[in-house]
Order: sequence, then structure tokens, then C-alpha cells
Amino acid sequence: MKLGIIGSGNVAFHLANYLYNQSHRIQWIYGRNSSTVIELSTNVNATPLFHLTDTPVVDLIIVCVSDNSIQSVVEQLPHSSNIIITSGTFDIANLEKNKSNIGVFYPLQTFTKNSKLIINQIPFIIESKSKIITSALEKIIESGNLKAISMNYEQRKNIHLSAVFLNNFINHLIYLIQEKSTKESVDFKLFHPLISETIRKTLDEQAKFNQTGPAKRKDTDTIAAHQKMLEGNLLNIYTLFTKSILETYYET
Repeated sequence: MKLGIIGSGNVAFHLANYLYNQSHRIQWIYGRNSSTVIELSTNVNATPLFHLTDTPVVDLIIVCVSDNSIQSVVEQLPHSSNIIITSGTFDIANLEKNKSNIGVFYPLQTFTKNSKLIINQIPFIIESKSKIITSALEKIIESGNLKAISMNYEQRKNIHLSAVFLNNFINHLIYLIQEKSTKESVDFKLFHPLISETIRKTLDEQAKFNQTGPAKRKDTDTIAAHQKMLEGNLLNIYTLFTKSILETYYET
């Protein structure tokens, strides 16, 4: 298909390169950051655009922008445009009054530009009430043998919320411990085997049966000692997680 892409960030970077390698033609890429638009356009042999009024007609427009920008961006596109958004939380019902052919193509994955991802191992959450968009999504899915699951807005929104806990919050927790380790002159690589084993067990078994640690043992002396060593956000997080673990494994 002939595609247009709006956005030049992490999601746009991975999807544009992948679809280009699946022999779709990326005709143009629009974005506000001229350097990333030009870089991505060069990678996929597309025309860089900097004004939405200049968008040539394509088979499908893929919108890869923040949720806060989706409404204003889509409203600037011609009514006849075929559009899919890549959001986990935006409700396309907000756009269906003015755009009849609109759908969702939400990749359930964390994207950073330089990470190496196997796209056809990522589950894509799709939604469409339009035959044209459904057909376009099927072409994209079939061309790359992608994993696609059809969900409604409420289901997709709940999936996204769970993903925030599993990725964004866990990543931030790791960041806080990296900062703590640096201040204490501890090499964070010391924790790599522990992290690897934690993730391995999580993928292979039910997390409830993998729980270890002082809260699981109801080791109140160790818990109290730990709390004296912490302050600020880390203390709040430690206390909250400890409370949750105790409530999970012991009657209160």
C-alpha cells in the first residue's frame, strides 16, 4: 500500500522502517521535528513534509503522535482520509463524527529508537468499524505476518493501563535503584543476574508463587531496618509494596 506517516518519534521510526521492509511504499512523513522527519524519510525513501495541508493522497495514514495531539492532527486531514492511530488510550469515537474511516493499530510494546525489536512478535491491538480500514489493517497484518488481536476501546484502555504498570513503573523503579547504587558506589551490574532470573520466572510461572523477600516471610525486623535506611519516594514505594505483599499472603 501507499502510506503516509504522521510523527517521527520512536513508534513512527520502528513502524516506518518495518513497513518499508515489507514492500509498502512510504510516500511521505510529516512531523514537527525537521531533523527526525528528514532522517526517517531518508531511511524509507519518503518525502518529508512539514505542513499537514500538503499531504498527498495515500491508501492509509498512520498517526503516531501523543494522545494529546491526535484530535487536532486528525481533524486537519481530509474527510476522505483512511486513518489508523497507534494509541492505547484514545477513543476513536471522538473522531468518527468527522472521519468515517478510522481505526486503531496499537502495538503492545515499549519503543526506543535504537532498540532492536522483532516486530512480528509484538501483539497489535486493532479496532475498526469501517470495511475500508479493516481491509487495510488485514493487508498490513498479512504482509508482515503480524500478531493482531481485535479489541474494543474499553478492553484496549485496560490493556494499556496494565502495560504502564508492567513497563513504565518497573523501569522507573529500576532507575531509582540505579541512582541509589551510583550514590553508594555500587556497580549496578551486580544486580543483572537477579533481574534476569526475576524476569525468567515471571515469564515461566505465576508471579504469586515466585514471591520471596522479607514481606513474604513477614520478617518485621528486616522491614523496619530497611525503612530506616530509606527516605522520600523510595521509602513510600517500599512501604506501599510491603503493605500490598503482606495483604496478599497474610490475613489482616
